[in-house]
Amino acid sequence: MKNKENLRDTIIGGFLLGMMLMTTAVQADSYAGKTRAGMSLDRLERLDEHFHDYVDDGTIAGVVTWISRHGQVVHEDAYGLADLESRKPMEKDAYFYVYSMTKPITSVALLMLYEEGKFQLSDPLAQHLPEMANLKVWTGDDARGNMILADPARQPTIEDVFRHAAGFLYGPAGDRGIDKAYAEAGLLAGTLAEMIEKLAQLPLAYEPGTQWVYSVSHDVQAMSACRRASTDASSSSAHGPAGPISRC
Repeated sequence: MKNKENLRDTIIGGFLLGMMLMTTAVQADSYAGKTRAGMSLDRLERLDEHFHDYVDDGTIAGVVTWISRHGQVVHEDAYGLADLESRKPMEKDAYFYVYSMTKPITSVALLMLYEEGKFQLSDPLAQHLPEMANLKVWTGDDARGNMILADPARQPTIEDVFRHAAGFLYGPAGDRGIDKAYAEAGLLAGTLAEMIEKLAQLPLAYEPGTQWVYSVSHDVQAMSACRRASTDASSSSAHGPAGPISRC
């Protein structure tokens, strides 16, 4: 009698396990039909609802969302207007100012060149941007407010540029002679090439490698990557992480 009960329990247990596995398989199949690259399409639609609300309530004019995973575009959406005055609709390929978010892109472009062995982090900056050779360093102001310059202990390197430790500033940071020189130079007015030309005429604000100061170092990175890539068509970074790099 006991053996029959055990057999019955085994059969019922096996049946229930089989039903559970079938249900799980059906659910997984159903779930897989609503995913792309492992991301839930239902949840991605919530993004549209969220950002569309910003447009509908007038917070922003328009929005584009674009998500990629494992090399596959899993979601694209354009909503609202690209131009309020002309009522031009927003398109998926609309252009946007991304401001400082270009900085990680330029860093990646330069690191791609580093991976290809095109330079070493210890390379003097002037090795890749000759106009940056023999830079002086500001050491203070004299009684008349004129800058006192000297030869730095060493010239800035590519690594210094990555670390914001090259001796550059972003702009005036006070009333010192070096600040006035930056203000008069107007670094941010003009093209990248013009900025680098102006920067090369200014002294360093401090000894390279001795301080961290947020600066135009990312712009210097951009010119370094652009110069190198534009003279080496065989380099994969001639196309950069976000498309072709223009001639410099």
